[in-house]
Amino acid sequence: MATAESHVSAMQKQRSELANIQSVTQLFRQRAGIDGQRTAARRRVSGRWQDVTWAQLAKDGEETGWGLIAVGVKRGDMVSILAGTRVEWTVADLGVAAAGAVAVPIYQSNTPEECQFILENAGAVVLFVEDQKQLAKIRQQRARLPKIHHVVLLEGEGDGEWVLSLEQLKARGQEHRGRMPRELEERVQSQTRDDLSTLLYTSGTTGVPKGVMITNDNMLFASEVAVGTRLLAREDSHLLFLPFAHSFAQIIKAAWFGSGLTMIFAESVDKLVDNAGETSPTILSAVPRVYEKAFNSVVSGGMANPGLQGALFRTAMREFELYAKAKANGQPYSSLAFTVAKKLVFPKVKDKLCKRFGGRITKFVSGGAPLAKKIAYFFDLLGFDMLEGYGLTETIAVTSVNLPGQNKLGTVGR
Repeated sequence: MATAESHVSAMQKQRSELANIQSVTQLFRQRAGIDGQRTAARRRVSGRWQDVTWAQLAKDGEETGWGLIAVGVKRGDMVSILAGTRVEWTVADLGVAAAGAVAVPIYQSNTPEECQFILENAGAVVLFVEDQKQLAKIRQQRARLPKIHHVVLLEGEGDGEWVLSLEQLKARGQEHRGRMPRELEERVQSQTRDDLSTLLYTSGTTGVPKGVMITNDNMLFASEVAVGTRLLAREDSHLLFLPFAHSFAQIIKAAWFGSGLTMIFAESVDKLVDNAGETSPTILSAVPRVYEKAFNSVVSGGMANPGLQGALFRTAMREFELYAKAKANGQPYSSLAFTVAKKLVFPKVKDKLCKRFGGRITKFVSGGAPLAKKIAYFFDLLGFDMLEGYGLTETIAVTSVNLPGQNKLGTVGR
């Protein structure tokens, strides 16, 4: 079992390995250099899962960076990304970072007016948009966005003027590279830990959204913690659907680059379980609602079983309710029926749930809202690590978190 001392030792080792790394770009480059031909990401294209290597991701990111330089993006400029969670989001983000600019993510669910506010408030000069649907929002607000001199479509064709396709942007970058072959490298090497990496806007639930300044140092520390504590590891395959406009996903991104794990991009939250069954992740990070739905699905399915199987399941769940109530009050619970359920019923429930998520899943991370204790107790009883954490955008997500081997259910760790 992992101890606090072993976690501290691992974090110190990770810190020493990052001592000469000054930016997220350099962290990513280090990973691509080590694991170039390994799978960095998986995405579904035309109904089939496609692997993307670290080398391919690096190539696409740098070509995008050259394109941004070619259209006039300077060091420290704000470049926004209005898109869902997909590989192309990462390509755009890597390009922004390589050019020495600052990424400003926007939720794809934001209204045209909300997008305009963030773009104007941040002072963004270039905007990546996912598709024509997102582009329509920006066209509606174009008169109020005088600083945006280019919009880049991640999916679809541009007009070659104000709106460029990603390929058109890359083509401009290659032309510029022929004239100024050292410019991108000079920008990468001049980056420091104190430079801004991203500007994350809060949801604005208590007022207008506010931009939170996240530096390279913040991101590198997030990677150091997640990798050093082995919350995320190289051998993991992580299923991701969380939006990169949220700090929860940003720390996962940093840990992805630091650990070398494989990132599986879910098609949507609605297809999350189907995608898990197809790709066999080892870890999932999600908000409590996802786990509540999984719990309710398992329970309703078991309760509906006929005959002896259904009767055993209903008895097992009655015993679980008593166990959960006792545990929440800090009391032990035991009974003959509960002992039988743990031997005959819950192992089958675990197998069924594990198969739904692809057969290899061992860790679930929960954040963004409190997880009901009963849900945590249920996953723990089945033998899964249900690791709850807490954080703020201002702290790049993690303030405290439970870790494998040191998991105190019903808390957000330490």
